[in-house]
Parts: sequence; C-alpha cells; structure tokens
Amino acid sequence: MLDALRLLGIAPLALALVAAGCEPDPDADDDTADDDTADDDDTADDDTAVGEITLAHTPPKGATEGEDVPLAATAQDDGGDVTEVLVHYRNVGDADFVQAALASGGGADWSGAIPGAHVSSHGLEYWLQATGPSGSAVAPEGAPSSTYVLDTANVSPPPPEDFHAWYDWSGAAVEARWAPSVHLDVASYEVFRSDDETVDEGDDLVGSGDGTATSVAVPDDVDGTLASGYSWWALRVTDDHGETAWSPARRTSNLHLYEGFIGNSSPNAMASDGKFNLPTGIDVDAAGRIYVADSSNHRVQVFDAAGQFTGKLGSQGTGQGQFQLPWDVAVDSGGNLWVAEYQNHRVQVVDGSGTFRLQLGTGSNTEAEGGFWFPVSVDTDDDGFAYVVDAHNARVQKFAPDGAFLEAWTDAGGTPFSAMGGVSWSAAHGGLLVTDQGLDRVFLLSTDGELVADMGSPGTGDGQFTEPHGACGTAPGFVVVTDGDSALAVAASHRLTIFDPDGDFSWYFGDFGSAEGEFSVPSDCVSAPDGTLWVVNRIDYRVHRYGP
Repeated sequence: MLDALRLLGIAPLALALVAAGCEPDPDADDDTADDDTADDDDTADDDTAVGEITLAHTPPKGATEGEDVPLAATAQDDGGDVTEVLVHYRNVGDADFVQAALASGGGADWSGAIPGAHVSSHGLEYWLQATGPSGSAVAPEGAPSSTYVLDTANVSPPPPEDFHAWYDWSGAAVEARWAPSVHLDVASYEVFRSDDETVDEGDDLVGSGDGTATSVAVPDDVDGTLASGYSWWALRVTDDHGETAWSPARRTSNLHLYEGFIGNSSPNAMASDGKFNLPTGIDVDAAGRIYVADSSNHRVQVFDAAGQFTGKLGSQGTGQGQFQLPWDVAVDSGGNLWVAEYQNHRVQVVDGSGTFRLQLGTGSNTEAEGGFWFPVSVDTDDDGFAYVVDAHNARVQKFAPDGAFLEAWTDAGGTPFSAMGGVSWSAAHGGLLVTDQGLDRVFLLSTDGELVADMGSPGTGDGQFTEPHGACGTAPGFVVVTDGDSALAVAASHRLTIFDPDGDFSWYFGDFGSAEGEFSVPSDCVSAPDGTLWVVNRIDYRVHRYGP
C-alpha cells in the first residue's frame, strides 16, 4: 500500500476510522498515531477508531485547476472485504457535496481521483466513506461538517513563474513583484538576486515576508553592480507544509520610475506650444533634445532634455517645409530632421531651424520604388542612411544620406510584411527594429535587410502583441515595444513589452487608461542618451517620461 501511495505522490499518513456504534480500541489508536507522526512530521494526525472498519489515507496537497486530484486509501474490514469507498466533495462555498467512487486496487488498497472538472481555484472540501460487512466509516469523523480543505493552486508549492524584478534605466533595482496567485498557500517568501544565472541561498537576499504581500522593495545597498544592465532574480516560496520551491532565474532590467509627462490629456486643436493633437512619432538627438511629430497639428515640436518646450517646426500645407499629418520624425547626426508625412506621401528633410533641405518621394501616392503610399515611420542609422516604412506598399525602403533611393525590402527572412508599424535604428543591436501590426511581431533586421531575430506573436500573454507600432532599443540592449496601436485594440494590450538582449521576453507593464503608468494607444518610444525613456501616448495626447 505504501508503494501505491508513493506512486500517486501521497505521503503515508493514516486516518483510521471504523464503523460507527462500536467502542474504540485505545491501543490501536495509539499505535496509529505513533506511526503517523514518524512517517510525516509536517501533517497533523487525525485518527479515530470505532469498530472494525479501518480507513486510512493522506490528504493530497493540491492540484492545478481542471486536473484530477489523485487519491489513495487503505480500507479494511475484519468482517470481510470493504465493498465500496466513496469520496464526497464540493467546491469551497458550494451548497451540496457530490460523490465519486474509488476503484479497488486489490485487497485493502483503493485508488482513484477527485474529478478535476469540480476543482476550482477557491479550493475543495472533501471527505471519505467506506462500506463493508460490518457497516460504514467516514473520514474525518463527523463529516461532512468537518472537512479537509484542499488548496488547488498549490502543489508543493507551484514554481512561481510569474515573478519579475523591476528596475529603473540606471540599473538600480527598486522593486520585485509577483502575482497574488503565487502565494495562496505560501507561508513565507524570499527574494534573491545574482550577477549570474545561478540564483541560490548564497546570493544576495534582498527581501522576505510572510507571503501576504505581492512585492518587496529592494534596498539601496544590495551588493554587486549591473555593469551589463541586468542581473538574475529568483523567488523562493515555502508552503504551509514546510516545502520550498524556486521560481526560474529571470534575467531582467526593466523600466519602472514614472517621472511625469509633456503635453495634455485632451486634444489641443488650438496648437498651443508644448501641447499635442494626436502625437505619433518621437526621436531624440545626442544632446537629449526631444522631437515629437504632432500629427494633427501638422508640425514637429522640440523640447529640451528636461521636457521643456523650446520650439516648433512646420505648418499645415504641401509646400517645402510644410507638413500634412507628419507621422514620424528622425534626427540624424548632423541635426537634420527627416519627417515622414502620411498625407503628403513624402519624407522631407529640414535643418534644425526648419529650412528645407531635400525631399524623398513625389508627394503623390505611388507604388514606384523611391516613392511612398502613406509613409508612417522613418529613422536614420549612425552612418546617415535613412529607412522608411511605406505602409500601404508593405515595405521598408532604404535611402542614402543624400536622399538617393538604394533598395526596398518586402519581407523579413521570407515572411512577407503585412500591416506595418514602425522602424527604429538600435545602435546597441547594430540593426533595425521593424514592427508589423498584421503579424504582431517585431523583426530585427541588418542594414542590408537580412533577418537577425524576431520577437512576439499574436495575443495578450507574455511576449505577445495586439497591433504593435513602435519599438526602440536601450543602451544595455533591451527592446521596448509599444503595443496596442488602435483604440479598438483590447484593453490588455495598451502597454509596453520588454525583451532582453537575447530577444527573450522579460516583462511588460502598463494598463489601459490615462493615469500614471497607464496607456491609451502608445505609438512610439525612444531611449535618450541619459537612459530616460520617452513614450508617445497618442489618444491621451501626451508623451510619458520614465527614467533614471
């Protein structure tokens, strides 16, 4: 029987009960209690003896919602074989118990399961009943008023997969966080960090608690540095049975510190300085100055590194230096601005004062190479080459610094582009981040258009997207993606998703809305030289600042 119990993952703790109406055998009860204590010091004994049927089992600790709960019992009747063993069960809070029969395993051994269809995340109450020639017995005594409660979210306990550490961009950890579901039955927790991917008790213990909190503040004096911009973290939980489990070691360096915004919370049709009407694109120069494509105000606004308004370029029109729905802006190493005009089907290059330099495209929608049909994004690399997302033509076009057309790409590694979003040069990756809203993916391409890596898939889970538009690289090599480029996108997708330097999902944050840390159609982002991250939030008409 012990072997049968172990095969089911159940420790051999006996709960001895016999038929009602007979006197207990004190000696037998004492022996059972002694045996149980020796076998399992972590579980309280619950033994009774009434008559001649003996029923023994160990309560299982838990099961994932929807799974069958394995159960085994020993049922013996001195007057003959036990004929039936039933388990009576209900979800916590339900009015009625239902029952299922255990199948005889031969002789005194019985096994079966509590059907998973009746297991909920709120827990399960159950009790056992055995029937034989001498009568029947129940466990625990007095059932159903006295029951076992099974925490169905906890199995020894479950490895807490949904654990993350948050950082500011300077590399200092400020908070470790995990979902409440991790600790439904967690007695305590400990948070560790390491400078390599092995995290254990020998590394920095940065926080602990009794399992009731969902986060822990990380002290400033944590040993070690984050020279590479990230470190490894793990959460160790201990359950009510004294058993422990570790989360996977997670390498992360994520954005956390909100520092305000520039702009306004409603459309500014009057074109007031420093306020926006559907801002869409953003870039930053070597001095940290910020350039925002204020699309429905048909201009580009300029702010200093602190977010203070300093000037504006352009006005509505089709002439040189005028703009019609400027959708994105890029500043090259010479201080020139490349402005992608959605409605004028062109890219203009102007200097820092707004003086016209050159134009890409004819100004009319076309499928011809070098021309555009709704250009939505532009960026330049460190050598001055320009890259433009030509949305309706589903391609990325490359131009020389003097504006000469060089080549066009219509796919990433053989995967045709669909409804394209943005293009962004990432110096840390030495390549281009290209978002595709139709495919819900982000591609990393070389400057020759070769596929280096891809990230994401459709959905709202970890590392998934619903209409991603913008992407930007950070100095340590992380990739930030603005997700939810439509007012019709599901609320769960209005957020930022971060991938580590290997292209693996690291973390996401943000909710749908207009409060601090919330987004409503985030459309673009850029990482400034000092590590500040600026995020364009189109529908609440602001640019959010997160940074060191």
